Amino acid sequence: MIVADTNLIAYVLINSAQTAMAEAVLEKDGDWHAPPLWRHEFRNILATYVRANRLALPVALRHMSNAEALIVTDESSELADTAEILRLAKSAAAPSYDCEFVVASPDDSAHHLSAATSA
Repeated sequence: MIVADTNLIAYVLINSAQTAMAEAVLEKDGDWHAPPLWRHEFRNILATYVRANRLALPVALRHMSNAEALIVTDESSELADTAEILRLAKSAAAPSYDCEFVVASPDDSAHHLSAATSA
């Protein structure tokens, strides 16, 4: 299982310099999970591309549909322990929204991959 951050999800679906890396991760382990936050972040990425005329709206909608088919959304992480997220944010010197992805990992067998750590 991979707990993928939103950038990794975007890289596998939106052609970029990082797409090959993201596809290699997907090929290695296709069981991708993320907390519900990923949807909001991915919609923002798509909206940015649509506003900049880098993606047509139908293409962006198709990317969202493909992402929703790819990602297992861990709805239980909506109830994530704020204290655990904040402790991790402090110890890792990371933003809380990044820590939500780590906290979403159900056990040590999961791998959390962000675009920064997977390259």
